[in-house]
Amino acid sequence: MNFNYSTRSKSYMVDGHEHEEQRKNRKKLTTEYTAVIEPRCHRWVQMSLEEFDSLPKKDEILNGGYTYKGVDGSNMVEYHVDDHECQNRMVWG
Repeated sequence: MNFNYSTRSKSYMVDGHEHEEQRKNRKKLTTEYTAVIEPRCHRWVQMSLEEFDSLPKKDEILNGGYTYKGVDGSNMVEYHVDDHECQNRMVWG
């Protein structure tokens, strides 16, 4: 990135998000992000322990997960969707 130290000097930044070149590439980038990049991201599910206990076949859904206290003190469960085949079917059809 070629950073270097220098004395403080005045500068300004130009916001270029509406420049012609940026506008041309916006649709391509948005399409690539939603079709290629986002599906590769990990998906986490968070729910209250009560909600989780009411799920049918919860043993198939959660082999571990992470339990914690929510900001309001309620018991919460968090797990990674991509680790569970039945959840993948629900997400991807």
